[in-house]
Formats: sequence, C-alpha cells, structure tokens
Amino acid sequence: MASSLCKSFLSSQDIISVILYVLACITDTQETTSVASLSVDPCFNYTVLDDPRRATSNQLSSYYYYYYYYMCDQSVTWSGWYRLFINGLSTQIPDTCVAQYSCGTSIPLWIRGGHPTVEDGVVTRDVCGHYNNYCCYYGSYPIKVKACPGNYYVYELVSPTVCNSAYCADVGSINSSSTTVTPATLSTANLTVDPCFNYTVLDDPRRATSNQLSSYYYYYNYMCDQSVTWSGWYRLFIYGQSAQIPDTCVAQYSCGTNIPLWIRGGHPRVQDGVVTRDVCGHYNNYCCYYGSFPIKVKACPGNYYVYELVSPTVCNSAYCADVGSINSSSTTVTPATISAANLTVDPCFNYTVLDDPRRATSNQLSSYYYYYNYMCDQSVTWSGWYRLFIYGLSAQIPDTCVAQYSCGTSIPLWIRGGHPTVEDGVVTRYVCGHYNNYCCYYGVYPIKVKACPGNYYVYELVSPTVCNSAYCADVGSINTRSTTVTPATLSTAVRLVNGPNLCSGRVEVLHNGIWGTVCDDRWDLTDAAVVCRELGCGSVVEAKSFAYFGEGSGQIWLDDVWCLGSESTLINCLSRGWGSHDCVHSEDAGVICQAVRLVNGPNLCSGRVEVLHNGNWGTVCDDRWDLIDAAVVCRELGCGSVVEAKSFAYFGEGFGQIWLDDVWCLGSESTLINCLSRGWGSHDCVHSEDAGVICQ
Repeated sequence: MASSLCKSFLSSQDIISVILYVLACITDTQETTSVASLSVDPCFNYTVLDDPRRATSNQLSSYYYYYYYYMCDQSVTWSGWYRLFINGLSTQIPDTCVAQYSCGTSIPLWIRGGHPTVEDGVVTRDVCGHYNNYCCYYGSYPIKVKACPGNYYVYELVSPTVCNSAYCADVGSINSSSTTVTPATLSTANLTVDPCFNYTVLDDPRRATSNQLSSYYYYYNYMCDQSVTWSGWYRLFIYGQSAQIPDTCVAQYSCGTNIPLWIRGGHPRVQDGVVTRDVCGHYNNYCCYYGSFPIKVKACPGNYYVYELVSPTVCNSAYCADVGSINSSSTTVTPATISAANLTVDPCFNYTVLDDPRRATSNQLSSYYYYYNYMCDQSVTWSGWYRLFIYGLSAQIPDTCVAQYSCGTSIPLWIRGGHPTVEDGVVTRYVCGHYNNYCCYYGVYPIKVKACPGNYYVYELVSPTVCNSAYCADVGSINTRSTTVTPATLSTAVRLVNGPNLCSGRVEVLHNGIWGTVCDDRWDLTDAAVVCRELGCGSVVEAKSFAYFGEGSGQIWLDDVWCLGSESTLINCLSRGWGSHDCVHSEDAGVICQAVRLVNGPNLCSGRVEVLHNGNWGTVCDDRWDLIDAAVVCRELGCGSVVEAKSFAYFGEGFGQIWLDDVWCLGSESTLINCLSRGWGSHDCVHSEDAGVICQ
C-alpha cells in the first residue's frame, strides 16, 4: 500500500501532497484491497490518470484522427477512484460545458452541479456529453466525486453510456500552486470586488425581445455574440432603462438574431449570491434547440441583475434583453418567471371563460375544406387567465400527447410536465405542438397554470409561435362533477418481459390493444427511471440497450423517447410518435429496476436486505451496517423511517452471493447502490452476517 501511495503522490507537485505522501509512507502498512473500501480514504488510494489527450485544449482537428483515433471511455474497464493529471500537473474534470470535439474525442464529458468542498465528503454528480452543439446532448451515468485536503479531487469513474466519449481534464484549472486551485464553478472574476458594482454596461436596442428580424437584408445582418470578446460581468439596458435576460422562451428571430438566447431556471434572489444558469437558444421552433455554455448570474440590491457572459456555442445567436420587464422604477423589477398578472387577485376567481367546442381533442380535421379553415391561436389577442369548457362542461388542456389534426387545427397544443396541485400555486409548463408524427415537433412559449379549489385549472395563455396551431381542451377529462377532476393520465400500459424478475426486462408498451417494444435511440437512465417508478419497482439500476433482454417481435411502438423524469408514465414522455421509428428489434430497450428488496420478514417493510446485480440477488454483510444505511433502504422502498438496523442474519441466512460489504451511506442517497462499499462481490463475510432492517 505504501509503495503505491508513494507512486501516486510523487506525480503531484504541491507541498501539501508531499507532506501527505510522507505521512502515508510512514504510517500505512496495510495491503491494498478493493479501492472502494472506505477503510482506505480514496483521497489517498487512487489511480493516477495522466493522459494529455484528455486536455480540454486537445481538439480533434483532422478527418483521419477524428474518425479513427477518438477516445472511447466506454471500452475502458474502470475500477475505483482516479485522480487526473496532465503531464504530471494536477487537474480536474471540468464542471462547466466544454467545446465539442475537445478532450481527444467526439463527445467530451463534464460534470454538472459543481465540485464539492472537503466538508461535503463524497457527492454524486451527473455527467453531460457535448454533442451537436448542445452541452448536455448525452447524459451519462453519474459518478462520485470527493474533494481532498491539498486542493485536488478524486473521481469514481464508470463507463459512459456511449462510445466516442471521454472524461475531460480541465487544463484551465491545473493546480500548479498549492494555494490557487479553485473549482470552475466559481467566477474567474475577483469576487472581493462585488460584480453588482463592477460591471460593463451593455445597452444595445437590437437585443430587445421585440426586435424581430423581418427583412431578407436584415436576416443576413444578424447579431453574432460568438464573435464578441466577453470579459467579466455585464448589466443590460435598452435605451438607458434597466433590463434583464429573459428566463422564459423567446420568439425565434427576435433580439436581432436567428437564435435568441435565454436562461433556464429563473433568476436568483439577492441572498442567493452568484448562481449558474443554463442558456438555451430558440431555433427550428424549439425553445432549447441549442444549449449554450452556462453563465453566472447575480441579483443585486436595487432590483437589477448582472451576468458573466461568455461566447455562445454557435454564431448567429445573441443574448436577449427582456423589454417586457424593463426596470423603469427602482422599486418594481420583477423576474419574468413571476406572472405579470396581479396575484393579489386570485386567477382562480378572475378568469375568462373559453368555451369553444372546436378545441375538443375529439374534433378531428377530416375534410379538405376544413383543413384550410383550421384554428390559429397565434392571431388571438390573449390577455390574462382562462378556464376551458366544452359546451359548458369544465375541461383542461391535455398534458399528454394528442393526435395530430385534432382540436380543430393542424398543430394541436398540449402541455408538458403534468398539472399542478392546489398546493403548488402558479407553475410554468412548456407547450408542445404535435406535427409530422412527432409529439413535440414545435416547442411553443411556456404558459402558467394554476390548480383551483373545486377541481379545475386556469391558464395564462399566450400567442403560440406558429399559426395553424391551437390550445386543446381535453374532453376525456371533462369535469362533469365538482368532485372528480383528475389530470389526464393513462392507465399503466407498460410491462417488462424476458427478465429475471418482474422489475427487470425488455420494455414493452401497449397501444391500440397491441404490445410493442421501445427503440434504444436516446434511451437513458432518466427514461428507465420513469418505467421503474410507474411499475412500482423502486429506483433504476441500469438502462439497457441492444436487446439486452432478447429481441421482441411485431411492433416497435416508440423511438427517440425523451423523458424529463417527472412523468407518471412512459407514455407521457416525448417520442417520435406511435409507430414512427428507424429501428430493428436488435435495438430494443430494457431496464433493470429495484436493486433492493427485503425478504423473509413479517411484512414488506422488514426483512433481510438483498440487492440485485448482474441479474442475481445477493445479500449484504453487516460489517459497518448501521441506522444510516438502513434508513436509505427504508426510504428507497417507500417504507418510511427506520426502526432498527439488524445484524447476524436476524431474518435468517440467505444463500448464494454476498454482494456488498462495508456499506457506508451518507444518508442522502436515493438508493443503497449509491452508497460506498468494497465493491460488488468483494467481502470477508458468511451468510450468518447477513444484514436486515425494520422500517415503519
């Protein structure tokens, strides 16, 4: 152990590391076992990963090198914890978006959520892959990260979801001095100088959201913020009046450019300090077609905002200035995420009745004449809040995909993300338009929605982005009595087949009375998690591709499935539409769910703990097993709080595999599998040490 530690630390050049190296060499005489064993801190037991190809500055530049010599971390056999170096200098995985084709690969990987502090211990971070000009086009499996004394980080790396992708090493934050390693999520600006009082004025009327490209000539004289040399913090103005970057979708071709940029996640409050926000570019009638590099935002006393702007990922794009929220008074700047309606008057009791039978989802365009007399909500002057009816019966905008040419129009509009509860208050929902057999071909401006006492909903409607589109009224959920208004959801029409248990297998969905498969294009953990939750199978373990559970037969119903993660059923997720695909059954998608179960107990919430791995159930050893670990199991299984953590095979001895030993949970994990341990199958136990729990 000591010799391997010496070798690891000698590749670092900071003084603190040398001190730690000496201490380790003097005091550590244990033999190296599994790198996941937490009796050995990963800060002092890691594998050195020094590969200059991973540098963010290493750009694929030639056709031959790009197609034949890109790095593919999916083919690497990862094991345990790693510390990154570039030519012997300590570095880190970047935690902001990196340029596509950098890091010696097609899809460079970076982590979302920032780096932890030493006090945070081990944390889990999502991994994004930059592709097709979108910073998080590919979402890879999460990894564990730990900040270590001496200003460096270690990572428990796993194989990513796609080949031609690789973990990056951030050469911009190489630790060449023991005193100046700063995670990339902190602004490079000197924050001893508050950016609220140290900014550049950006007053350019072309950036106004009302400035629409309208002529052929102007189209070719669009703004391109990629060519601007940005430096530090900026405050936006329009003709001397304070403005802000909009935080809801803006019209394409507005802001004097082809691809107007807006921020996702809303604006912060003064007490939030500096926050990071994703940037979206509206293009091809989709509000976030382009994902640009995140920027930092700060709310300032006096009701204004400052932004640390960076060059976007594509030209013909520009940051917008929201003229709808211009601060003409120092006391009344309201972020755009708050409705402009006066909420001192509750919209539940102050709405316009919208009773138009043409909007019914059952109203299908059926004749050539009617096709050219479609509804066009873009031409309506919308103002305030609306409640929908059909012939006097209460209805709602559907929150699942609706058939094209329904609702008396060519492009029927529905909302994503489901309806809120009364307790949720006013929420914002994205609007989708079904066209060309794709449920969200058109992305329309978001609208605000509120659930009201009495089981109905009100909507703050706005003009959609395209004509021949109209908001639908869901006749399938018409409120015929005041006690039974339920947001539209589909009954369970998803099953898992050909797997080792009811919670693992090939995904199949029911449509028109026929079961069919789901193609694995874009299939990821978020999609699989929706399936696991829908089937009552707990959390997701793996999203499987390439017909892992065998090829199905007959229909392939869904392709390019894209879930947000909050859907109650897979059917609510976006896709190409029923039966629209470019797949064969060798691409059938699968999932492995519920990696934890309790057996041999008096009820479903007490028993011996067993976990699923490689299709086989096995037990957990009681070494280090305590209430914190047991609490994670209880919460994961929906069994409430923990009563006892049991040891010594209290619920009887299991048989076969002992999968986990020395489990150590922090308590915040969503599943026991995310807790640290020695690693799968690594243990020094027998079944008389099987762990158990009692939940309540």
